[in-house]
Amino acid sequence: MKKVLSALLVLLMLLLFFAAWRYADTDYRMAKTLDTFGTTAATTGRSPETTELPETTAVAETTAAVTADTQGSRDETEAPDMVLLFGGDVNLDADYSAWSVYAAAQKDLSACIDRPLLAEMQNASIFMVGNLFAFTDSTQSENKRYTFRTYAENVSVLQQMGVDIVSLANNHVYDFGAVGLTDTLLALNNGGIIHVGAGENSTEAARVRYGMYNGLRIAYTAAMRSEKYINTPEATESSSGVMKMYTLDAYLEVIRGAAAQSDFVVAYVHWGTENSLTLEQEQIDGAHALIDAGADIVIGSHTHTLQTVEYYNGKPIFYSIGNLWSDVQQTESALVKVTLSGDGEVKALELIPCENDAGITRPASDVNRAAIFARLNQSATASVSPEGIVREKK
Repeated sequence: MKKVLSALLVLLMLLLFFAAWRYADTDYRMAKTLDTFGTTAATTGRSPETTELPETTAVAETTAAVTADTQGSRDETEAPDMVLLFGGDVNLDADYSAWSVYAAAQKDLSACIDRPLLAEMQNASIFMVGNLFAFTDSTQSENKRYTFRTYAENVSVLQQMGVDIVSLANNHVYDFGAVGLTDTLLALNNGGIIHVGAGENSTEAARVRYGMYNGLRIAYTAAMRSEKYINTPEATESSSGVMKMYTLDAYLEVIRGAAAQSDFVVAYVHWGTENSLTLEQEQIDGAHALIDAGADIVIGSHTHTLQTVEYYNGKPIFYSIGNLWSDVQQTESALVKVTLSGDGEVKALELIPCENDAGITRPASDVNRAAIFARLNQSATASVSPEGIVREKK
């Protein structure tokens, strides 16, 4: 009897230790997000009415000018580098292979995403991906061939990955209607994950999120034009939906406002033809217009492929970086790693090629890595070194 009681006591102690560890991890995760992006809406389904400016006074997202006070002062000593990391789309639907592998591995993320890639994700100053599903219990799906959802508690997977911010501007976040989108906003808010590109109305969908790090102010924006037959609704003044860019005027205004108020502007866009390496003319024209409006980098997703890299007016365009973690079929994707110096200049730009197969994401093999770089080096304006360093061709 004493042995049984001793065993039960040990088991209880282990359970208490595990619970404490999980709580501490969640608390650390929220603290990291608050340090970077400021206060989030932690208990409601609606996004905060102000931008995330923990070091400054909040201002309107599309204001064309900004005072010296809102830019913030910089320490005269050299600030450490800042690493912005970008991944493609993530799909955690229970019927898709990423989740199947994760569940089979007893939710060991390193069995699904190789440790070197996880280290890049978790060590980045700010890590952004595409959230290609809804967090919802609803089963009332839209009339679509493919619909993706997972439960709200699975936001913990994004936390484990080290994700700080997601784009919701895509053709699957509204798969379970307005209820599904509201549930998604709530789950992300409660999980301390910042989101862009969708909301309860057009103001929220267009909202710029400002990440603060070492005195630098990074603007995150998102929009989509990925549907040939329009299904996902565009947010309006009185209805929920996503930020669209089939006509560019509204999104260009968002970019201009962000550029006036930040040191570096990200345009994360969902576009292109699925399973194709060929660019649509709208991608080229749209990327150029976004940079002309003030974007410092364009990151694309949606095509399930790793499309070409280009420089335009000295700014990099990654037309599509593929699916980071979701696929059954074999695909290529990439992480894009931007290292900013203390004054906000791009110190290094690196492409980390990945290969995706049966729900597992790994660094590309040496052979595949060389083939990917050879293809990308056909770009007229960008080159990729054997080490993955991306530079403008002069």
